Amino acid sequence: MTVTGATTDEIRTWANGLPEATEHQHHLFKVPLWQVRGKTVLRMGREETSAVFFIEEASTNAAAAEHPDHGAAVHHRTPDAAF
Repeated sequence: MTVTGATTDEIRTWANGLPEATEHQHHLFKVPLWQVRGKTVLRMGREETSAVFFIEEASTNAAAAEHPDHGAAVHHRTPDAAF
């Protein structure tokens, strides 16, 4: 799910509050990303104007439908691959 309307600092504060979250830098885009137990759960968009959440498909669709002005469901063709 991609979300807009939040700053990098707001996303960072939220993400660092997740249990066992660790912050890293994306190897290609050079933007912040967060992992929990070694699995990426969130990263900032390429220009840090959006956030990309890695969540299950049903939750993605429900959240995008509930908040269409703030988010969109984006499905990767290989769900296990990291962006």
